[in-house]
Amino acid sequence: MAKVKEPDNEARAAQAGENERRTELLVDDSNATVHYATTVHINGSAEEFALDFSRGVRPGPRPNTAVLRVDSKIILSPWAAKRLAIEMSQAIQRYEETFGALEIDPRKRSKSSGS
Repeated sequence: MAKVKEPDNEARAAQAGENERRTELLVDDSNATVHYATTVHINGSAEEFALDFSRGVRPGPRPNTAVLRVDSKIILSPWAAKRLAIEMSQAIQRYEETFGALEIDPRKRSKSSGS
């Protein structure tokens, strides 16, 4: 009778990775609240990152002040924040490959768009 070789740890890890890649994620956003944001303010600590999304900075009530009205706040673990940063970087890279470079300086952006 022939012996069947048990998979080693590497083979088990590869097989587990294949099983993870086969998982289909179905996203149900039917109850999601949608907010448009032009600005995000990020605060962090050892335990979490807080992302405050806003439609922009407005003049404050006193001279030389500004108000960031937070429309939505998302709190992430550091691990989720890192995954978000990686995913956003990849999404921006795909966008720029398709539509061209994104200029984040509004003064340069308005010149390049012919406005």
